Amino acid sequence: MTVLCVTDGGGAEVGAARADTVRRREAELRHALDQLGILRPPVLLGLADGTIREQRDVVAARLRTTLPGLAKDTLVVAPWVGDGHRDHRVLGEVCVEFAADEQLTLWQYPVWMWHWGSPDHPDVPWPLLVSVALDREQREVVARALEAFASQRSGSPPMLHARFLEHFDRNREYFVADVGGAA
Repeated sequence: MTVLCVTDGGGAEVGAARADTVRRREAELRHALDQLGILRPPVLLGLADGTIREQRDVVAARLRTTLPGLAKDTLVVAPWVGDGHRDHRVLGEVCVEFAADEQLTLWQYPVWMWHWGSPDHPDVPWPLLVSVALDREQREVVARALEAFASQRSGSPPMLHARFLEHFDRNREYFVADVGGAA
């Protein structure tokens, strides 16, 4: 499994504080991956948060050079294009194009949709959602991975606040599965 992280996580800070945040977020990511049992180091593109739209071509090129020649049964998992976050949308679009060009299966995960979506919201692609059941042990692993992001669970207000985290305390994970890849 290859985990590719496009942004550096330092978008909330400037100067020396930004560099410290980038280092802290990288360490948190590595710790979260350890909790998930992913031993291979992540590929870090290091692009600044909030700049993906302006660097769309860079992201697309780096994706293709970082992940060349993937097997046709590879599952690509990326942020959902409709999530309501600019970086997620653009990265999701790039991944839709990549998966279609490479004839790979693409599943996109919603992050922020759980805050604005409802059963009758027209922008939520309910028919395209697939769910993956999580047993008790898997739920505990997910919880430990989320706990690894301490810098995002602190501050005023914290990025990963209690209401946000409630959406990840469930026995299923959801993905948008038919977004242009080979699925």
